[in-house]
Amino acid sequence: MRRQVMVAGFAGLFVLGPITGALADIRAEWHMDDTGTTMSDASGYGNDGTLTNVVVGQPPVFSGTSFLFNGSNSHVTVPEDDSLDPGSADIAVTAYVRLTGPILDDSYDIVRKGLGSTTGGDWKMEIKNIKRLGTVGKLKCTFRGSVEVVKTASPDIMDGANHKLECIKNATSVTAKVDGRSFTKSVAAGSIANDVNTMLGAKIPGDDVYNGYLDEVSVDIATTP
Repeated sequence: MRRQVMVAGFAGLFVLGPITGALADIRAEWHMDDTGTTMSDASGYGNDGTLTNVVVGQPPVFSGTSFLFNGSNSHVTVPEDDSLDPGSADIAVTAYVRLTGPILDDSYDIVRKGLGSTTGGDWKMEIKNIKRLGTVGKLKCTFRGSVEVVKTASPDIMDGANHKLECIKNATSVTAKVDGRSFTKSVAAGSIANDVNTMLGAKIPGDDVYNGYLDEVSVDIATTP
């Protein structure tokens, strides 16, 4: 059973507990309490990752400890596994972050499976620098199946505070959530399934590298579409 913890220090109080409703199968749960070069998956699916230039044992964003990414060459690679492909099922990706500006790239990738050119589609959570809107950095969620659906949340989050980020896809919409605030686009993305690795903290090694603290990342996919 997923651990249940209550943590203060956010805009509100977050509880990480057993998921109820349509999403009920946690395919990856990375607590980021590791001390070596392996990021352990607590979900039971075995989606462990290999750390590259990531500092472990940092102050928590959620609980325990967190990872620190350097904005240059940090990343975590999780080998390809079909358990992280939602297909046509609902999917929710969650992460806890703490970072400050200015952003060092056009975006920071938090977690993704696939690129925009990947056969079978892709999904990703990133922090985007949207210059035309004069923003510092906002959560951007992308799910690409038969259609690419992108939704960006309104709050600027590069403020040194702890933030809970969620990217959610269901059969009819995509939602970006920041600290419980939802921003939804009602467009169906379609089925997503590819044969590439999952990356945390970068698009590819050395590109769109996250610069900040990352904690408690999970991928939850519904057991039935």
